[in-house]
Amino acid sequence: MTADHPRAMLARAHDARAALLERLRHEDTDCYRLFHGTVEGWPGVTLDRYGEVALLQSFHAPLDDAAVAAVAAFVADVHPTMPTIYNDRSGRASRIVARDGSLRHVSISSSAVSGAGGERHVLGVVQDQTDRIELEKQLRHSQKMEAVGTLVGGIAHDFNNVLAAIAGNVFLAQEEAHDPTRVRELLGHIATLGDRASET
Repeated sequence: MTADHPRAMLARAHDARAALLERLRHEDTDCYRLFHGTVEGWPGVTLDRYGEVALLQSFHAPLDDAAVAAVAAFVADVHPTMPTIYNDRSGRASRIVARDGSLRHVSISSSAVSGAGGERHVLGVVQDQTDRIELEKQLRHSQKMEAVGTLVGGIAHDFNNVLAAIAGNVFLAQEEAHDPTRVRELLGHIATLGDRASET
């Protein structure tokens, strides 16, 4: 997707909503959808106004930097003082860039509520899930390492058993060095054990 393609779609959506946006401005309503990608040609992308912030969200796949910049530039043209916040919701949790530049995983829920005077508001809750997700990742890594350790321990145990059997046969061969037939038999056992050890 080229950088001007999102701008063209947003401009068409804005023009189509011109009368509605004017009415909302006169009603002092500042929470509404500016763009609905599924309906307007960019599936999985929405752009909403929440007070003095524009919230760009992607649901199917992350947007590249050029697409985010194009949307932010469009919003700045239409509302010069309004920042655009990008929220990638294509993963398990939403991913947002915090003010300090760090990537945070959050869950977001919102609902419309009516005030005592009948005015409409949006009540939203944002929960930071970053620590929980990081702990889950560490747990999965720990479980993988434990499984590898168990596997390696089992292989080492089997190999140690084979080495003990080889050492026992070598001892017996040394003790019975006077009987060549018996020594050949023990050497045959050692060869078989060596083959088994190479398969471990």
